[in-house]
Amino acid sequence: MEQNIGERIIKLRKEIGLKQAEFGEKLGLTNSAISMIELSKSPVTEANIRLICFTFGVKEEWLRDGIGEMFDAEALLSEKEKQDFSYDAEQIVSAIKKSKKPYIYAGGGVIASGAEKERLTVRDLLDYFEKI
Repeated sequence: MEQNIGERIIKLRKEIGLKQAEFGEKLGLTNSAISMIELSKSPVTEANIRLICFTFGVKEEWLRDGIGEMFDAEALLSEKEKQDFSYDAEQIVSAIKKSKKPYIYAGGGVIASGAEKERLTVRDLLDYFEKI
């Protein structure tokens, strides 16, 4: 029987040894949201598909359609690269908090308000870039 995307997400999560809450935390999603996606009670957004693939080095074709291998060896970041990326994200958050201007602009559009956001996640950036 062919798996749906929710079942493939369960398979991925178990393969990498994460509980729903841990998996969701890495994606900026709640445990409840992950549960609903895995049970196919909630659709997986385009942004979440890209975020899952980016975060865990998963091949998009496998995640969407179950075709090919689960992991994309070229997309997997080393631990140092992940730390560097986290450091860059922390620097962005710090700049937002310290900014005298209430908004951070990118490409002419507001992506985060210093007053409204306490932390900027990869998901925030993906959501922003999906809109433009």
